[in-house]
Amino acid sequence: MFRALDEWVSACAEYQSEDPSREIATTIPLYREKTLERLERFAATTGTSLDGAWTLNGRLLPSLREIVEVVAAAVPPPAEPDIRVIHGDLCFSNVLYDFRTQQVKLIDPRALNGLGEPTIHGDRRYDLAKLHHSVIGLYDFIIAGRYRLELGPERGITFDVPREPRIREIQEEFLATRFGGLSLCDAASLPISILFFLSMLPLHADEPKRQTAMLANALRLYRELEPTRRGGVEPA
Repeated sequence: MFRALDEWVSACAEYQSEDPSREIATTIPLYREKTLERLERFAATTGTSLDGAWTLNGRLLPSLREIVEVVAAAVPPPAEPDIRVIHGDLCFSNVLYDFRTQQVKLIDPRALNGLGEPTIHGDRRYDLAKLHHSVIGLYDFIIAGRYRLELGPERGITFDVPREPRIREIQEEFLATRFGGLSLCDAASLPISILFFLSMLPLHADEPKRQTAMLANALRLYRELEPTRRGGVEPA
């Protein structure tokens, strides 16, 4: 399936926007500003502090506000080559794979820019990060309730998403794949994926436990980002 997705992303990369500068201007707010706006909504409805430190599985982590600043700084502004035809919500729930033809069929494209205007163009790194949030972020596992979560005092969380060896193999294959000639590292997929999980917190207000799991998962991914910023590697 990754090969088929690479073919699709490569095909989309052949179509440039007639006004890439405008698409760049409307894409930039989708990362830092949108995430902070969503977090303010989350804090207002749950009473969660955005300025208090967190502890995940015994490890001290910064506040949510600080995490957003660090992560957003790890996402370079989009350049003109990044602005191509995109799906806009390229997560697994919108990908149908035909095993017979080994092709993908995509449903429910976003087709809107950061201002809510109709467009088929955008930052192609956004699409790759959506795939990342499904494969590495394990979004569908969390939606299905396949996680372990315990809350402790002072914003302490114990969290784990159990994975079979085959799942880890798929994740490794995904990380080694280039999509449209772009590596996931060069596409800043990990930091953008973290912003996705933080920005979706108010969207899961109907399920407080799942909402907390989404938050814990963002912290888990942030732990993965920290050593890459220092030049090391840490397992999920």
